[in-house]
Amino acid sequence: MQRFIKLSAVTAAIIAAPAFAAVDVSGNIELDNTYYADAQDQLTQTGRVELNFAGKKEVGSAYVAAKGTIEAGKAGADAVADMWVEGGTSAFAVRMGRFEATDMFVPGKDTLVVGGVGYNGNTLRGRRGASEPHVMVTGKLGAAASFELGLIETNTVGTDTNFGVRPVVAFGAGPATIKLAAEKLQGAADTGFALTAGLPLGGAAINVNYSQMGDANGYGVNATIGAFGVGAAAGEDAAGNKGNYVFAAYTVPFFVPEASMTFAVSSGKNAAAGSAKDTGLRVRVNYSF
Repeated sequence: MQRFIKLSAVTAAIIAAPAFAAVDVSGNIELDNTYYADAQDQLTQTGRVELNFAGKKEVGSAYVAAKGTIEAGKAGADAVADMWVEGGTSAFAVRMGRFEATDMFVPGKDTLVVGGVGYNGNTLRGRRGASEPHVMVTGKLGAAASFELGLIETNTVGTDTNFGVRPVVAFGAGPATIKLAAEKLQGAADTGFALTAGLPLGGAAINVNYSQMGDANGYGVNATIGAFGVGAAAGEDAAGNKGNYVFAAYTVPFFVPEASMTFAVSSGKNAAAGSAKDTGLRVRVNYSF
């Protein structure tokens, strides 16, 4: 925590200087009060403070952008969630550092998820470790299509460093989108494939997800309607262990516009041998500053 305070103080002093006046600073506090029944039967209180620093400089059609996100947990631990630099144009860009690429199992309003599927298409999405290199190339394929190519090193397979490739292609028509992805890790027997689609239906935003890697898979659907969200997913791992979950959440204002309170419930089990079904209830308080 002391390191977090010192880093925040130094960053704040730098941003106060005229040369860094264009840096955007934001933050929020999130506190979760959660009761787990069935398998755990316990009440927990967790949370974190998040500070975001972002900047962008444009020269003609080119730009360089950067972002840093620092998180301090209620338990006293602090960490860097995001730290990346990106350069390019409106048609082509390269990003490197610590970040998450496109989500291929879009969760919807997942304030609380108890359980899990066998494979969700996000193994090589990013934020993997302290020293694993991650580079992503993005570009446009036309007015309604774009691509993303992630290159990452990981030691997931065995103890050796392995090279992973994650291409993603996205197609959009108005508010509807379809994204296709593949994940291939050097040394792994199988290649993962994933599809996620988002579409409006009445006043709801619907997400449909499907992913497959060998015998492991995951599939689900969720909907967000204003302040309310609901979803379900299921799947199994390579050993045939089945997992699933359902969730629902509803957000209300908490006295002032910058604060909210979300009530959430979820039930399910992880797709892993020996996992037991559990149910959770959560009240999340968030304040943005």
